[in-house]
Amino acid sequence: MQVIGEAVSKERERVKAKKMKQPATHLGQEIKKVMDVPTSMIEREIKKTAMEKLKEFKPKGKPS
Repeated sequence: MQVIGEAVSKERERVKAKKMKQPATHLGQEIKKVMDVPTSMIEREIKKTAMEKLKEFKPKGKPS
């Protein structure tokens, strides 16, 4: 059993947790705090939602 424990300890040292990249936006950071979701998935969904909102956006007044 001691051999297994030593192997587990060595493996834990070998595989250190990587620092995860933080979301670029405040909204993304808030989502990251609440949900255990990868940053890349958060960024993708925020970008997709932003693009949809921009397509729907109709500015007031004359277009330039």
